[in-house]
Amino acid sequence: MKETIVLVPGVIAQSQGLRWEYFKNIPAYLESNYDVDVHVVDLPPWGTIEKRAPIIQDYLQQNFPGQQVHVIGHSKGGIEIRALLEKGLINNQVKSFTSISCPYKGSLVATFFYYLFFPLWIIPLFRDFILTLKELRLGAYQQQWSKDHGAYHFPCYYVNAIIPTPLIFNTYPLFWFTNSLLNIFEGKNDGFVSTTSSQFGELIQTYPSDHIGLIGHFGKRSFNHLNVYNELMGRINIPNR
Repeated sequence: MKETIVLVPGVIAQSQGLRWEYFKNIPAYLESNYDVDVHVVDLPPWGTIEKRAPIIQDYLQQNFPGQQVHVIGHSKGGIEIRALLEKGLINNQVKSFTSISCPYKGSLVATFFYYLFFPLWIIPLFRDFILTLKELRLGAYQQQWSKDHGAYHFPCYYVNAIIPTPLIFNTYPLFWFTNSLLNIFEGKNDGFVSTTSSQFGELIQTYPSDHIGLIGHFGKRSFNHLNVYNELMGRINIPNR
């Protein structure tokens, strides 16, 4: 019987007309090489936990009633999954939970851009964007998580990344400033999330990549992001075909 994998994207997700493949080549690769069915939750590109988490909950309950699935969340998607788990809303449907560079303690990068773009609050079009940055600020959820991974009956894993140096050859200009900022105030990081902020469960591996390279976008050319998911399949005991 096939196992079910549910991928949960972070910001700039796949709905509201932004039709791009957030998890680049990952669903097709996994279904071709492992005995799995892979599903991607369709979420608004920006929004609070209060807005996006119920969509994830409804997706699991409507598509997999009475079934347990392996849930993988990238970035803010992992925060929303963990928020649901804290409230016990999807726990009976989760067989394993893996976080892909999720900022559980927030990110100074989000703090910086929140204050930079806050004046745009007066424009309704930007309010979801501003509220998203507000939730992702450094320390925003640090005091709110009440349960560690040991509180759950299923295994929890996490993956993070560190951008190799020199930055000019290993990531794109987008992350040159943010990586340097986080190195000073939070420590080693992938340009958006520090390795400290990403911790929840058992570490699978720290990869030489930036934040979006882990899902196949714009990362170091020599880094094959699909190996991240090969490692993950091995950890959750799903064999190759």
